[in-house]
Amino acid sequence: MNVSDRQIVKIIKEICEEENISFKIYSHGWVMQLELNSRYIYIFGYKFQNNNSSAHLICEDKAALSEILESHNIPVVKHHFFVSPANRRYIGAGDCWSEMINLLDKYGVIVCKRNEGTGGNGVFKVENKLELEVAVDSLFRTDRNLVISPYHDIEFEYRIILLNNKAELIYSKERMFVEGNGIDTLYELTAKKYGHFNIDKYNDKLDYRLVLEKDIKYNLTWKHNLGKGAEPVILNDEKERAILTKIAVSAVSVVGINFASVDIIKTSKGDYLILEINSGIMMEQFAKHSEEYYQIAKKIYKKALIKGENI
Repeated sequence: MNVSDRQIVKIIKEICEEENISFKIYSHGWVMQLELNSRYIYIFGYKFQNNNSSAHLICEDKAALSEILESHNIPVVKHHFFVSPANRRYIGAGDCWSEMINLLDKYGVIVCKRNEGTGGNGVFKVENKLELEVAVDSLFRTDRNLVISPYHDIEFEYRIILLNNKAELIYSKERMFVEGNGIDTLYELTAKKYGHFNIDKYNDKLDYRLVLEKDIKYNLTWKHNLGKGAEPVILNDEKERAILTKIAVSAVSVVGINFASVDIIKTSKGDYLILEINSGIMMEQFAKHSEEYYQIAKKIYKKALIKGENI
């Protein structure tokens, strides 16, 4: 990604110009330096100095985070940790494959993904042993470890951006979908609505020859990532906001992180579960959505710098 493509670089630069703060970029734009009163402030990628290093690392480790939250009775999607055979000696792991099979048998459908991954990349929905073998082989080719979690039928996935235990923004991630008309196939409906048909963004298990009944809504993917085509929709329902904020604040308080985005799922059963906590505040796709959303992202970043006593 070029420097000019990253919304955060553009936003931070604008903030610095407005606040008369010296601004420099390093490492192709992935490190930003702000100078104020002979003091240097750094933003590394999407990580701000509002948080300590331990909090950053815990949030990046999905398995560790789920274990910590579970021990504090905070509702969380359980992530089981597995290390690659080459690195098994570091934790004294036993027969990992048998444990993976047991989890598949226990949950029926599981999700395999990188323990420290983001953006929905390297995430596999697994329903049988062959798919499990493919997922594990793919992940261990590039990663030292992986995590397995039960698959949940998600009604909504929300992102809550918290600063000093206050929810600055809550939005849902609306997956790409089409509605049937009783005439067109799933393929035709998708191409008409989105102007393209990108199988990488959709669920390759769907039958795109299927003709959908009139007014039937069909989600094109099980993933809710904005980078995979989902749309951010700001949540205004005060009751729902209160529920989500309470859960999110309880989680970040345990971890000890001050500026974070918390992803919470609401299952078809009505359960609220924390999926992950992100210590890097990425609002790239959100800010690109509209000028209104861009200004919201800018306001949050500016407040994080100011309230972090950096300006």
